[in-house]
Amino acid sequence: MKTYIRTYLSFSLIMLLLAGCAGKNGATGPQGRQGSAGQQGVTGGPDLVISSLSATPNPLIPNRTALAVVNAYDSNGGTLTYTWAASNGWKVTGYGMTATITAPTAYNAAGSITVTVDNGSTSVTGTTILSTVTQLIINTFPAGYGPGGVAIDASGNVWVADDYNYAVSELSLTGTTMGGTFPVGSDPWGTAIDAAGNVWVANYGGTTVSELNSAGTLITTATAGNGPECIAIDASGNVWVTNYKDSTVSELSPTGTTITTVTVGTGPNGIAIDASGNVWVANEGDTTVSELSPTGTIIGGPFTVGISPEGVAIDASGNIWVVNLYGNDPNHNSPGTVTELSPDGITIATYTVGFLPGGLTIDALGDVWVTNVYGNNSYASNGGTVTEIVGVTQGPEYWPYTGPQFPGGGNLGFD
Repeated sequence: MKTYIRTYLSFSLIMLLLAGCAGKNGATGPQGRQGSAGQQGVTGGPDLVISSLSATPNPLIPNRTALAVVNAYDSNGGTLTYTWAASNGWKVTGYGMTATITAPTAYNAAGSITVTVDNGSTSVTGTTILSTVTQLIINTFPAGYGPGGVAIDASGNVWVADDYNYAVSELSLTGTTMGGTFPVGSDPWGTAIDAAGNVWVANYGGTTVSELNSAGTLITTATAGNGPECIAIDASGNVWVTNYKDSTVSELSPTGTTITTVTVGTGPNGIAIDASGNVWVANEGDTTVSELSPTGTIIGGPFTVGISPEGVAIDASGNIWVVNLYGNDPNHNSPGTVTELSPDGITIATYTVGFLPGGLTIDALGDVWVTNVYGNNSYASNGGTVTEIVGVTQGPEYWPYTGPQFPGGGNLGFD
């Protein structure tokens, strides 16, 4: 069983043993000494004390929230008021002794929060330093040549489309190859798993999608549009396929019959379905993401992301995760990125991954799995990899099924 390292530090500091406190304008407080002009929180008498100030967790994941608590007392029993402030892009909203902190969107971002406690005649100020986490990547696994779509089944095994080998591989959560490598159609890319545990694969090199059972045996070959790229499965078991070369999205029945085909942006690639049944599509040629209704009408976007967006997934909070093949480098020489959007399409954070990332999914613990076609190199000689990013979501990928195969909703679609 793999070990997950979650570093959420809790700390408390600030023991301000006071001997009276200078007023906010620097005047001498009761029993205190002369303060510097304009200086807050100069130590003074023992009547007003901050005994601790803590923030949990600290460091924070960018753009996430934490709870701050201050403990203070007045030996004379005075009524205390609390004023909170933050610096360097951090935000804080105080509710008396507690406050909600929101981190900025950047990694390794340092700042501070300050609370001033006042008893009506004197005040004391405490400050604590905050930071956001560094990007947490704990595992990178080899995954053949040209790994594309990725999905995780009910047993926690990872299924990866191996584009260059015309096959699908099954890995354990520790990266060990399991079950074998199973042949499908030409240039397989997008991968999704249905309520029965069957694996659906889009064969980009033709016009078909393949359905395999959990043992890797081919069940169905269905026709989609031209250049089927990625797959998502809705709550009715219908299969949504992006057709890259047609700039369309096809909806197929669980048996593979076409229900509808709709036009989206240029070069549609990744696709995912949210809790409302709305369909999110990455338009690779437009550098955007579009939101469609369950009937295929465009209702949101286009939202701008990185260059050449591909795989899409939606987490338990409703946030949309998008892989950007070339990151933000128009010259295509840099590693790729993953963009996290709010349900309103606002960018929350950006994560750096390997070269040419294509697909992603989110496991039951909220870790994000990304396939990198070129691994950690700018060329493909060493093969592709799968990268696991730890601690960046609040729960599993949204999945429309809540039956016994996927207790608690589960995670399970490439999207």
